[in-house]
Formats: sequence, C-alpha cells, structure tokens
Amino acid sequence: ITDNGKFIVEGDIILRKHPWIRNIKKASQWPKGIVPYKFRSLDELEEEDIEEITSAMEYIEENSCVRFVKKQPHHKDFVIIKLGTGCNSEVGKQGGAQELVLDPVACMTKGIIIHELMHTLGFLHEQSRDDRDKFVKINSDNIDSKFFDNFDKSSKAKSDHLGEDYDFKSVMHYYYNEFARDKSKASIEPIVDGVNLSDLGESKRLGILSETDKRKLNKFYSCD
Repeated sequence: ITDNGKFIVEGDIILRKHPWIRNIKKASQWPKGIVPYKFRSLDELEEEDIEEITSAMEYIEENSCVRFVKKQPHHKDFVIIKLGTGCNSEVGKQGGAQELVLDPVACMTKGIIIHELMHTLGFLHEQSRDDRDKFVKINSDNIDSKFFDNFDKSSKAKSDHLGEDYDFKSVMHYYYNEFARDKSKASIEPIVDGVNLSDLGESKRLGILSETDKRKLNKFYSCD
C-alpha cells in the first residue's frame, strides 16, 4: 500500500481499490488520445530527468496519434509525474488527478518511462495475458512468495489482445529475471523455439516500442 492508501500490484501498477480486473477497457482511454500532465515539482527533477521523460513522450507521439499536453486549468483529468520509490503508474484514465511515479535512480531510462506511460495509456503487462502459458513458463521456485501475485494472469473472458499475437519483445513484458530470487536464473522463460531469454522485454531495454506495441497502441486509440 502506498503512503496515500493506494495499492501496488504486479510491481508497478497503482490501484485506487483492490482487487482489480485485468483487462484493456475502452472506458480507460484518454479522450481523443490527449493526456494532460504536470510535474509535481520542477525543483525535484534534474534537467536530464525532464529531458528523458519528454523524450519518451515524444517517441510515443511520433509512433501514434496520442498527444501529451501540459495541464491547463480546464483539464479535470490529468497525470501528476513525481519522484518517489519504485516505477509506478495507474492504468488508463482514472478520473481526476492520477499518478506516475519514477524513482530518480532506478526508473530514469527511456524504456522504463515508455513502459509506465503505456500503463497510463491503458495497457497491461504482456505476460499477464490469459494465453501466456502457451508461450512462457513461470519458475515459481525462483520467485519469493510475496511476489507471486506479480505473475497472475487475466481471465479469458476479460482479455483483449487487440487481435495481436503474444509479443515476447514488448515494452510491456517482464525481463527474464524480474522478481527472481537468484537474478542469474530465470523467473519467467520462453517455451517457444527460437525465442531467447534476452528477447523478453527487449524493447524496454532498447527504449522503444515493438512493432506489435505500436499496432496495439494505434488500434486502441483508433489512430489509423
């Protein structure tokens, strides 16, 4: 639970209430793909932090019809970007002020910021898909029991893949050793021939959206 009474699930998703429903919902879209935002305090951010956040926003804009705009007085729904512990975001538009939290040491990379912004835009983790067991294996023996919930998956009835196949390289996919007891071994591994451990979450490491990420983002916001 956060200091303001909200819940954290799957490591980086902020909830206003718990339990929650894992699905992509049209109701969580930002109208016309416009996301108003403000920094809690420019004083707490280094210039390079602001540049990294802005670069991530611009990259998403270049690859979709989504637009991030500075909050104006008439904006009732908006994102507050602030420094804090961990890399966390609420999923989709929640109504009123919502948070995107970035640890200044652990989170200030373009890939992680894109990942959190995708949560803000309404997207969930790739490995939480209902069909993930056809593609990856969860090695629970290498995961501390307090982190088991981070590997939960959606129910089939509440999943919307937007017509796209499972994407190992998605910016929304966990790395192979995320939440692992022994970081030299996998907590999650591919069970499909030709897919390597290093492929998991490759786009987050590279600071980009995968081609599938781009298609899903553009479908969800009806950009085409």
